[in-house]
Amino acid sequence: MASKLDAVIVGGGPVGLFLGARLVQLGFSVRVLEPRLGPRAHPRAIGVHPPALECLAELGLADAFVREGVRISRGHAYAGTKRLGTLSFSELPGPYPFVLTLPQPRTEGLLEERLAELEPGTLLRGVKAVGLGVGTEHVRVELSSGETLSARFLVAADGKASFVRETLQIPFGGRTYPDSYLMGDFLDTTDFGTDAALYFTRAGLVESFPLPGGVRRWVVKTPRWVREPTPELLAEFVRARLNLTLPAETNTMLSTFGIQRFLARTFATGRVALVGDAAHVVSPIGGQG
Repeated sequence: MASKLDAVIVGGGPVGLFLGARLVQLGFSVRVLEPRLGPRAHPRAIGVHPPALECLAELGLADAFVREGVRISRGHAYAGTKRLGTLSFSELPGPYPFVLTLPQPRTEGLLEERLAELEPGTLLRGVKAVGLGVGTEHVRVELSSGETLSARFLVAADGKASFVRETLQIPFGGRTYPDSYLMGDFLDTTDFGTDAALYFTRAGLVESFPLPGGVRRWVVKTPRWVREPTPELLAEFVRARLNLTLPAETNTMLSTFGIQRFLARTFATGRVALVGDAAHVVSPIGGQG
């Protein structure tokens, strides 16, 4: 491993991988530290917005993302089951007048592949930061492997429970909200095609988004936190609110989540910067962190 680097990025999720690849592309020496041995298994995050695609184009990745993802060019809004209207993205400025859906494991996979093309060995999997030393001229990072890296700058991309942010004692103010949601992916049996749909019902919100491979994601607002989620329960919520039947036996992902908002007091201090969830946690419902 290099002993003197331009930057060490702690965290190899989408934000850390993108930043690492972009810095390497610009000629900087970088290491990205990620304790996970591979991309995450569950495709929780799926949305890639036009500004992100423009950034990915600078990496030479936008075409690959668009080729593998689903382009949502329209969204339908309903009051109950009565259609209120349709919003088209076709007249948005720029080269990407749509919202792309691509499961997060594939997003991470494409970014990791590009990083390896640009500079093999930049991503260090199975390695995490266990100690920091921040000076006026450089930052030293102690690794779980027993080695130490020295760099001009350190970037924390290590999520909401950021080791870097907590070690530097940067305040992280915010709160959780009472809202709770249940979401899952099922074989798409609707006639929406590549369109999204949002249903505002008296019992709660229902959202529906297309995914690659003929799959559709369903998200429902639940009256309380669901401790033991099942595909059948999610299907029952959708049936009761919309009179639609989801094929529960085709479920491939199931997850519950709540709404939170947290913000670091500063995104940069000395030679350390915070990015992604380490800097700010936003709602996954419409939040473009």
